[in-house]
Amino acid sequence: MAIYYSILVDGTPDVSHTEQIAFVLRFVYYGIDKKWVVKERFPGVESLDKKKGVDIAKLIIDVLNQNDIDLKNCRGQGYDNGANMSGVYKGVQAIILQRNPQAFYMPCSTHNLNLAGVHSLESSVEMKNYFGRIQLLYNLFSGSPIRWKILTETTGLSLHQTSQTRWSARIEAVKPLVKRPREILLSLQKLRDLDLTADLLIDVKSLEKWIQPFEFIIMTTFWFKALQAINYVSVSFQSENITLDDEMKLMKILIEDRLRSSWPELINEAHLVASGLASYGFQSKLVQKRKN
Repeated sequence: MAIYYSILVDGTPDVSHTEQIAFVLRFVYYGIDKKWVVKERFPGVESLDKKKGVDIAKLIIDVLNQNDIDLKNCRGQGYDNGANMSGVYKGVQAIILQRNPQAFYMPCSTHNLNLAGVHSLESSVEMKNYFGRIQLLYNLFSGSPIRWKILTETTGLSLHQTSQTRWSARIEAVKPLVKRPREILLSLQKLRDLDLTADLLIDVKSLEKWIQPFEFIIMTTFWFKALQAINYVSVSFQSENITLDDEMKLMKILIEDRLRSSWPELINEAHLVASGLASYGFQSKLVQKRKN
């Protein structure tokens, strides 16, 4: 019978923006065949509308108590590298470690690339605005069955909201803009025939104005290719058989070959896409803005 265990915790918000915390217990079990086997058990998922380390730590302890599992037998903690989880003073790992100094923390290093993406996004106003517009587009259509029907019937696709927890998963949010930009613009134009509120009409006009310039096509082309490359590396990092050498090679390819060297090719592709959309109201080249 196993006594000692490690706890793995991860969370993601649901559609109501309530954090859903998933728990996994990992332990080593001596089986009837007299072999040591790593086992995992899933205590469940708990809702939490707070994101501070102290609140998540309390929830972890409550879940352990509910399952009659003693915290003093915990020998490991596994979370992502977010400040609320990994913080050395107020993070979950620090709070648990105060109560059990033998519950050593092992950060989820395979998700470091995800955090790098999140921080890079926060450093650019243009990037934040781009993904903010994608989220607004999703909110506009998903906020009404009639509007959603117009979208799906016109484009043949569904929109996806931008993921806050798995940065490379934003590729699913960008993909419809790559595949059906003309149809999405047409869907927005069809919304004008509905009895919209003044605020919704402002959103429609704002999104139409956002989607037509050449800058939108460049940004969408760039992000689709970048997210594809990042997602490939991120998934590869989580392979059981990957080595440190393999990870270093993948990062080198990602930074030097796939992103930097492909910029001229990306611009040419954006021009090609834009020229095919010019007759539908899209701009086919950059427009110089006058300085005041």
